[in-house]
Amino acid sequence: MTARGARRTALPEAVAAVVALACLTSARAARADDDDGLYGRFDGDLMLSAEVGPTESFPGEALSVRLGLHYLVTAGVFAAYDESFGLSAQPVWRAFAGGVELRPLFLARFATDFEHGPALLDLFADSFALALGGYVAELPPGSCEPPVRCLDTGLVAAASIELPLLPQIDGPFLAVRTSLRWSEQEEVALDGMVGLTLGWHGIVPTHLVDASDRLVP
Repeated sequence: MTARGARRTALPEAVAAVVALACLTSARAARADDDDGLYGRFDGDLMLSAEVGPTESFPGEALSVRLGLHYLVTAGVFAAYDESFGLSAQPVWRAFAGGVELRPLFLARFATDFEHGPALLDLFADSFALALGGYVAELPPGSCEPPVRCLDTGLVAAASIELPLLPQIDGPFLAVRTSLRWSEQEEVALDGMVGLTLGWHGIVPTHLVDASDRLVP
């Protein structure tokens, strides 16, 4: 290889090294800045959440427990369990649901420089989420005589928003969630729910997108 060819090969490598160093430096500076509009959301790749609280169906009440796992506080999965403790007014005795959830506002607002605070307001706006999945439910014995099956399955869709109790992503929050369940059985009516839960977010670093990661030889 000629000296000119070596210089041409080395130039893109040098540019790439400078870009990588700049990205690493800016990422570390962002983590150190409390007013960067992230509020700890990029301190790790995954956000874990756990919630518990009452859910009001039409009619009937239940206790809901919900777990979530989100990548970069944006897209993830959820699992939820509703227990009515045998209340006769509840159309569903107990149900398990799972699916995917999307928080579309955070990265869009951050990329367009809309994260100027206050922190509670930014976190509140960015928490808006849409979820879609499936459910399996046990119906009360009196409502599942043939042709209605006592074990019901179908589709569930939900929308939610959260009120953080601290000016950071790690910590407690209150969530309001509304959802609809569509049964596969034509005899089972559409089921609507509104819930209020108390939960906790935690950021877990897995280094999936860390600029300082290195490939293992």
